[in-house]
Amino acid sequence: MITQYTDSYSSPSSDIQNLVANKIALLDQYILMQTGQYEYTALVYNSNTKECVEYTISRSSTSSYSNYYTVSESESDFEYTVSNEYYVYSNVGYGKSLDLPVYDGVISHCLMIMCCLAMFAVVFKGALFPCIKAIRKRSRF
Repeated sequence: MITQYTDSYSSPSSDIQNLVANKIALLDQYILMQTGQYEYTALVYNSNTKECVEYTISRSSTSSYSNYYTVSESESDFEYTVSNEYYVYSNVGYGKSLDLPVYDGVISHCLMIMCCLAMFAVVFKGALFPCIKAIRKRSRF
């Protein structure tokens, strides 16, 4: 169970957002929020395997010259408490959604499949797709 940090709100940096986005698969549910003063936590739930992984990204210190981040991973339950959804990234109904790189691959594969199907429809003139042949017969009248 993770709880949103309420003493001072902060959105995760774009580096943290990108790090978490790379951990999310196509149909996963996720939530990313600040859980400590210099700590952000993401829960990623895989609905196929019914497993939830908790990613905790924490900054070492407050000094701007010697900061470094640590990332830890552990199994968890998909339970959370949100106080202010403006500072939350999720696809479960809170806050904003992340720009997931997995969607770019899905879109490009779907476009390639549609182009191949259109090419086969033109080359074989409806032999593979009877619905095209039926439409062509109706349009001649």
